[in-house]
Amino acid sequence: MLERREFHRPDFQRQLRGDHHPVVLDTVTNGPACNATVTRRWTGTDPCNNSTTNSASVLVQDTTAPVVVTPAAGNGPVQC
Repeated sequence: MLERREFHRPDFQRQLRGDHHPVVLDTVTNGPACNATVTRRWTGTDPCNNSTTNSASVLVQDTTAPVVVTPAAGNGPVQC
């Protein structure tokens, strides 16, 4: 399922000010569920209100064929 894609958040750091935890800006899905690109963007902002963004994308491709669960059946022999 596309909504279950997992992303690893980036680490932002600024010299002399310590680490900053990123915040998710958005997650966007482009394309149908069988062939989609899911992109997530993060932003990191320091105490002086300077910010930067980072993104990661995952390509989702469904290459698995359907499986027959119940085979088709007929009504038996037919006379012509």
